[in-house]
Amino acid sequence: MSMRAALLVSLLLMGCGGSPPAPAARLRLWTRAAELEAAPAPSATRPVFAASFEPELEGWNTVAYPTRGPAELEARVEHEQDRAFLRLTGVHGGLQRVLQVEPGTCYVFTGMLRASGLEFAGGEQGFRGASVWLGEASAEAELDQLMGPRADLLVSSWSGPSAFGQVGWQTQRHLFVTTPHTRFLHLVCSLAVAESVRAGKADFADLRLEVGTLALAWREALTAETALRADVDPPKFPWQSVRRVSAQLGGEHRPSIVLLPGERLRFALPELAAGARLVAGAGAWRPEAMAGFEGSATLRVRGVGRELTARTFASSGNAAQGRWQEFELELDGSALEFEASGDAPLLVGAPLVRTDAPRSSGANVLLISIDTLRADHVGAYGYTRATTPELDALARRGLLCRDASTQAPYTLPAHATLLSGQFPSVHGVVTRGRTLAAARSTSLAETLGQAGFATRAFTAGGFVNPVFGLDYGFEGFAQIDPIREEGSHYLRSLARRHGPELAARLVEEHGFAGLERWLGAHRDERFFLFLHTYTVHDYDAPERFLACGELACPRPPVPLRTRTAAEAAAFTPEMRAHVVHLYDAALRYTDARLGRLFAHMQELGVLDDTLIVVTSDHGEEFFEHGALQHGRTLYQELLGIPLILAGPGIEPRVLTRAAMLADVAPTLLARLGFARDDHMQGVDLLGPDWPARALWSEVDDPFAHKYALREEHGPKTIYGPETPALLFPNARAWEHYDLAADPGEERARLDGADIEAARARLLRQKQALEELGQSLGKTGLGGVDAGTMEELRELGY
Repeated sequence: MSMRAALLVSLLLMGCGGSPPAPAARLRLWTRAAELEAAPAPSATRPVFAASFEPELEGWNTVAYPTRGPAELEARVEHEQDRAFLRLTGVHGGLQRVLQVEPGTCYVFTGMLRASGLEFAGGEQGFRGASVWLGEASAEAELDQLMGPRADLLVSSWSGPSAFGQVGWQTQRHLFVTTPHTRFLHLVCSLAVAESVRAGKADFADLRLEVGTLALAWREALTAETALRADVDPPKFPWQSVRRVSAQLGGEHRPSIVLLPGERLRFALPELAAGARLVAGAGAWRPEAMAGFEGSATLRVRGVGRELTARTFASSGNAAQGRWQEFELELDGSALEFEASGDAPLLVGAPLVRTDAPRSSGANVLLISIDTLRADHVGAYGYTRATTPELDALARRGLLCRDASTQAPYTLPAHATLLSGQFPSVHGVVTRGRTLAAARSTSLAETLGQAGFATRAFTAGGFVNPVFGLDYGFEGFAQIDPIREEGSHYLRSLARRHGPELAARLVEEHGFAGLERWLGAHRDERFFLFLHTYTVHDYDAPERFLACGELACPRPPVPLRTRTAAEAAAFTPEMRAHVVHLYDAALRYTDARLGRLFAHMQELGVLDDTLIVVTSDHGEEFFEHGALQHGRTLYQELLGIPLILAGPGIEPRVLTRAAMLADVAPTLLARLGFARDDHMQGVDLLGPDWPARALWSEVDDPFAHKYALREEHGPKTIYGPETPALLFPNARAWEHYDLAADPGEERARLDGADIEAARARLLRQKQALEELGQSLGKTGLGGVDAGTMEELRELGY
């Protein structure tokens, strides 16, 4: 039997015990078996430069960081085991070699670095010496000119990792594609950049530059991208391990197929219902390592014996400037093939086969996360100022969880809990650099997507980001805050990052108007829509929603976070009051936008068929414990969140039992007829009564390290273990509070017969959760790209 025939048979029999399946209504092609006809391996690299380090160091010159003045440096050639190497000693500066290079060309730099006995003024954190720097210039210029008045000539640069703190020789390798404007490459071996060295030396050996093919650059970049997703979404078929990625064009990530020029990917399709059509977006793929590359990719789609379309897509300046080019094609057979050609890789985003099969019965899901919203500022929770009339109305027709707690006091681990139903110690996404991993966590979006739901996320990015695996299961994951409007601080910031024209386009495509369009396009399908906004987090309200006039507020200028006791002490009573007014105004505005969304859903005829959950990831401290912040403590002002559920089958009532953010996913799964995953810690809030349980919260990142356990309607214990290098160290190891008598957690209990038992319970819970997480396998590991870091800085992280 041929490979293609075997593929067809295995796909048709998959998961059906050999019996023919019912006609499929919706197929996610990126999750299915396929046959990849890969491009040939790239040719070998060719050397263009090798540093021989002759004694006179001909062609090298001494350089220094412009603000430091002349370099204080001694450079000499040493020998070790028949290897000649460059040794740098002194105070600061480096040695430079300028090489002529070709534009739009793939190069590979390799070298060996070693640092020995380095000591320097200042702390060790952030030392940038004992390293290599590569700078691409569009014209011949001295380094101090590139770093100063002629910075416009520096078109790209790379700083290699420092050898400081490492033992022995360290190998470095950097593959890059020069920009269309690059003409010269500055290779700098640095002893120290901004620091002053007191003792020690830095050694450099075997520095080489080789020229490769663009195919090599594409293949290596693709290998890195697919490896990043291997933990989040483990490949089930061979082609997925080498050609499936999460890719961004414009403001939206999609699960995508990448094909190199000359490659083909063939799918054998099962029996389809009437009206079968391929729906997808496409574009040219340009990895980060090829920031300056310009080219185009052509997609050919073939059915049985005929070509269905041929389309060409130009690469964009960067991922944000790109745009998914949508297309829809009628299908007429049991096979489908994608072929790529051109001089750039092809990207096919979220390719779906949809049919005219009737919509399956059951509810839709709308999950809304209002970042940084504390429950006690919502009217339904007793707040006396008019902030949330729409949410209050939703609560009156659904389930109001009077006592709901988050499992983490900041965005990333809390949203991982929201989407997985697991405590942070179990899902493992407790800090940046970690991602949700399918081995440990069930994705709510993936479960619903596999069941035929259209899945889409409109988020504000930052920590709610695909780099942390939160996009797993979503067919589209936008990172443009869908709630903001023109004139907001957020949109001004977006315009600074991307320019006014691109920012306006991103908001039009992925902001509130894009959200409304998506709902209209999927009104006849079951859908899972996830909506997230930082509007309240950023205190970003239009002027008309401020109530300062009626509150006689003088509107003093205020910072929106404090990091030190001195910063907090500088807040006057008027400043503290105004912070709350700004926060309430942002919430009032968000509530109004949600009211408009609910009205739009009513017009579309989908509101009554949709399960709606409104919640938050954490609260905000308004100086209750001496600061304006979140993320650093586990007091109730950060843990108490709203949780409202409404929709078909939910009777109006107030839940008297305590609820947790981890309960959202299992509750939704149960309402939709899916089993709760055994590794979830949450329960079905609408199901049979559950056994007594303790409420759990935790934070473990470079800023704070604490655990909290609260008995339902009982006392609360906080544990802050001694942890080195915390930005906000724990002042005491244990705190105990009787919340019934001391709801503000102002008077820690120092003694009592139950205190030792409470501490023992917390430590047992901590150990059990950590052991469970470890037993489920490793967490996913991923890097945080420059764009995400910029977003996090804008958010104050």
